[in-house]
Amino acid sequence: MRVLVDSSFFFPLIGVEVEQCPKRAIMKLIAKEEVVRSELVIFELSAKGSKLINAGKLSLKELTQGITAIQYHSKIEVIPIHYSEIQTLACELRKKHSDYIDCLMVATAVHYADGMITLDKELKRKAQEEWKETIAKENKKFKLLVWEEY
Repeated sequence: MRVLVDSSFFFPLIGVEVEQCPKRAIMKLIAKEEVVRSELVIFELSAKGSKLINAGKLSLKELTQGITAIQYHSKIEVIPIHYSEIQTLACELRKKHSDYIDCLMVATAVHYADGMITLDKELKRKAQEEWKETIAKENKKFKLLVWEEY
């Protein structure tokens, strides 16, 4: 299955633990699935990483080495966010969700993957309820899964 992996799964690669996310989850996904990610992942890692660096909880070396490993990983395809179909769907999803980064992630997954894996149960609920018809118009077979279901 071609699956877009949410940013949370990449945080352990920069040395940041994420509750409910096994450290090697991304490696398990890469071994079993065709993994894609939004280019936003690097932005999110950088933003959180810089905050942790300033708080003395992460080193710059951990951040930069992790980002480099993710950016150049041969088995992770990067999907740019500038495509009009992604922006169009993200704007539509935004009508019912305040976090535009989430909207961009879901829109990217809907257009460029069979599904998305996240830790965010609220995002899954939205995909199944509030966004169901909107998503189905674009990708009838799309599935948004939380890690526990995978």
